[in-house]
Amino acid sequence: MAKSNALEDRSAAPPALDAAPLDAIGRALKAHYDDLLQAPLPARFEELLSGLDAAGEARGKARGAARR
Repeated sequence: MAKSNALEDRSAAPPALDAAPLDAIGRALKAHYDDLLQAPLPARFEELLSGLDAAGEARGKARGAARR
């Protein structure tokens, strides 16, 4: 007779998780991401975004000129 385990038996209910650790993890993640959103953007990242903006504007102007 073949042995059955939880991985093979997809109808088995997942184990119940205690809410307290999940709440603690949620609060810790929220605090981390709240802090991250308040942090200043690194200068190199700002330079890259500005370069992308400039390239997008130049591409838009070139397409506009080609349509004329």
